[in-house]
Amino acid sequence: MEDGTNLLVVAMSWAAQLTVAIFFIAGFVSFYTEVWNRAFSDSERSRTERIWLRIALIVLAIGLGSILHFAGYLGGSTSMMYHNIGLFILVFSLLDEEINFGEYLIRCVALITVWAMHHMGHFMVDRFAISMIILVIILVVVWRFRHTIESRFPLRLLVSSIVAIDFWFTLPTHSASMVMTPAVSIEAVLMFFVMKLSTGRQQNLWAHNEQVAHQANYDRLTNTKNFTAYQKEIFNAFGIARTGHQPLAIAMMDIDHFKLINDQYGHLAGNQVLTEVANALKRVLLQYSENYQLYRTGGEEFTLVFPDSSAQEILAILIHCWRTVRAAEYVYDKDTIKITVSFGLTELVDHDQSPDDVYKRADHSLYISKKNGRDTITVDGKTQQLQDDSKRENYAYFVEGIYTSGRDADERRAANELTLRRYDREKQTWVIPEQRHLNINTRIELMRDVLVNSRCQSIVVSLSIANFLN
Repeated sequence: MEDGTNLLVVAMSWAAQLTVAIFFIAGFVSFYTEVWNRAFSDSERSRTERIWLRIALIVLAIGLGSILHFAGYLGGSTSMMYHNIGLFILVFSLLDEEINFGEYLIRCVALITVWAMHHMGHFMVDRFAISMIILVIILVVVWRFRHTIESRFPLRLLVSSIVAIDFWFTLPTHSASMVMTPAVSIEAVLMFFVMKLSTGRQQNLWAHNEQVAHQANYDRLTNTKNFTAYQKEIFNAFGIARTGHQPLAIAMMDIDHFKLINDQYGHLAGNQVLTEVANALKRVLLQYSENYQLYRTGGEEFTLVFPDSSAQEILAILIHCWRTVRAAEYVYDKDTIKITVSFGLTELVDHDQSPDDVYKRADHSLYISKKNGRDTITVDGKTQQLQDDSKRENYAYFVEGIYTSGRDADERRAANELTLRRYDREKQTWVIPEQRHLNINTRIELMRDVLVNSRCQSIVVSLSIANFLN
């Protein structure tokens, strides 16, 4: 009878701790997800704000996880619950989407440190070595297949459960104020599993909301932001430029004779052209700044927004976009389709009262580009004289970043390494030129195209002796 009473007390105590853990984790996951959304999904926040929010995520996970583990040393009969919640938080943060390797490594070091603390005084025991080997393998697998794991809750549940089993079943008999028995290990793993299972609905709901938000703000065909997103975000960009006395450039782009493409090759061909042109534009913009935005605001019409940039700075980028679209090969059903585009570019001026004033000027410049024969760029009503790449040798520098080592390696770009390439029209690809002795003035112009508006002004470039002596 007494044994039955003790068993009932233990079961009720475990159930009470499980209830507390589930409600605590539910609140943590909601708050953590909100911070994550602000750091990674809120495009209206500045780059500096997003960096600080990403730091806050690390501090929140490691700080709270560590505090709970230390509380476990003083928790008495609830020690297992504190340690389990702390472990849950550290493992949960490993599966964050969009974090870079430096952020992931910091989280791994925190988890390994807490793990080792539970084996204090037993580092030479085989079970510690086995548990660490399993843990390191799991961490490598998570990073290697993170995109697959992050998007599927069953895989997240499996990974988290394996970590919990590895942790609780390899602890020494006396660990962090706990007396470990098989029964305690089973209780701990079961509690961890139920905690993780309880977050499934939250994470599925969050994923659903993300999907709905993406569908509302992104064009389904080209996966670029749509006119709805433009209307929301341009007011923020306009306000920041106004209050901070910063430049703001807006360009509008139209695919020339797009109706003829649809009529001659069909709408599926037109859809493919739209998608490939959008992808080409996004690749070019990303070379210059992650803050530059591309929107599909009409059928074959795109709007490009360049915060903190003047029209003069952006002209070189638009020329890069213009050349890239013209040089690309668009093939549909064995037919090669020639694509050209027209641009209209303007910038914010003092008498602009709303974003619509800037938009109308960009639209008017686009109209002038079309009126003047298309396949060109017009800046505030002045059509630019652009060289036709088909009539001359086309060279360009390709950029690769050189990064310093450190925790935030991808944020510390030390220099741009430039590699010269020539466009081979027969092969329709960029190749290493046989003769690299270009005129030094031509090289300097190419460098200017590459480095315009770049945050990193240091470059590494290969020069011949002749060019070096020039």
